[in-house]
Parts: sequence; structure tokens; C-alpha cells
Amino acid sequence: MARGGRGIEVLTAALLGLVSVATAVGAWQASIWNASADELARDAQDALDVSVNFAVLGEYSRRFDTEASAEAVRLAEYQDATTDPIEQALYTLRIQTRLGSTTPGFMDAWYAWRDAGFAAELDPLADSHYLLERDGPTHTYAYVSRQLTDEAEELKGRSGVIARAALVNALALFLFGISSIGRLQSIRYGILALGAAAFVGGLVLWILA
Repeated sequence: MARGGRGIEVLTAALLGLVSVATAVGAWQASIWNASADELARDAQDALDVSVNFAVLGEYSRRFDTEASAEAVRLAEYQDATTDPIEQALYTLRIQTRLGSTTPGFMDAWYAWRDAGFAAELDPLADSHYLLERDGPTHTYAYVSRQLTDEAEELKGRSGVIARAALVNALALFLFGISSIGRLQSIRYGILALGAAAFVGGLVLWILA
């Protein structure tokens, strides 16, 4: 009988130590994931701020390019209406000056549009290369922000699973702790079995995190 009681005490102590170590490791892992999630969240916000700044600049460029294009079209019409080479050269210079401050690539698209007779389908404001140059950074940083946010939320979720596993382990510790109260070995083994089941459940949660 004494041997049986001694054996239960040794088993209980071993299980208590094992669950304590597992709980500590889980808390450490959760803290790492939380710290990484917080860092990712900050990076996501920084990327979003940059995206907003580029969006504002993109909107300004769109308005400026639209006005420049309209004025360049008007100057081109005047140029086509005159036969004086000097006036034509002056209009060419004015058009180049007006388009020179537009978004990179817009001037080339505009001249291609003019060569096509200002066809609606070749409007430089809808040119894919121009739109990529103007709005590409906005969409790129917005995408990066979404990706980082998703990663941060995933880590937070995994950390939450570890926290639930810690609660289950706490139940296991409680059961192991009270197992020594029972006088009958059958009751003590039963409580130990419940504690072991709780501990296994905590391990499953941890593995699935």
C-alpha cells in the first residue's frame, strides 16, 4: 500500500513538473508571437500611411496631367492651324514645356495619342504604363499593408490558441494538485487520469496553433 501511495506521489510530481514546463514554454512562445504580431501591425500601419501619401500625390498628378493634356491639345490645334514654321516651332516648345512636368511616361503617351488623331481609345490618361507609374506605389504599399495585417492577425490568433492551451494546462495542474487529497487510490488515479486528459488536450491545442 505504501509502495502504491509512493508511486502515485512520484507520478503526480512528475506530471506537475511536466505540465509546468509545458505551460512556461507555451507562455514564452505566445509572448514571441505577440511581439512579432505587434511589430507586423506597426509595419502594416507604416505601409498604409505611405500608401495614403502616394494616393494623395497620385490624385494631384492626375489633376495636373489632365489639365496639361487639355492645354496641350488646345496648343496642338493652334499649331495645326498655322503654316508659319516659326509659330509651329513655338507651339512645339510650349507643348513640350507644358507636358514636361507631367508624370514620367505621360508625354510619350500623349504624343502617341496625337499621332493617332487623338483617338479616344488611346487617351494617355488611360494608358496602362502611365497608370502604373502614377498609381503603382499606392497599390503596392496598400497590398503590403494588407499582407502584413493578415500575418499579424494570424500570429495573434495562434497566440490566442496558446492562451487557451494554458488555461487547459492550468486545469490539469489543479487536478494534479488535488489528486493527493483523496485517500482511495482509485480516486487519486481517476483524478490523475482527468488531469492527464486535460494536459493532452492542452498539447493538442498547442500543436494545432
